[in-house]
Amino acid sequence: MPRVGCSRECSVKARVGAVANFAAQSLVWIGMMLVGWLSDHVRHSHGVLCFSALVTPFAVAGYLAKTPTLLKTPLEHVDQPC
Repeated sequence: MPRVGCSRECSVKARVGAVANFAAQSLVWIGMMLVGWLSDHVRHSHGVLCFSALVTPFAVAGYLAKTPTLLKTPLEHVDQPC
């Protein structure tokens, strides 16, 4: 149920953001387990390369995201959706 003063669109955006964050954290944990499994069964370098390949897209997406530049903006210049 949306909070008072918050539109349905804002509520949906918050839920989608929470699901995306949960999925990203799940992928990081899966990557760590995969590194351990590969290190035990193959070679250590293969595990590290696999983990790097899994985490690199998230690192690039985080680097290119709008949020860090938005944090530098004074609050009176930020458009708030809710």
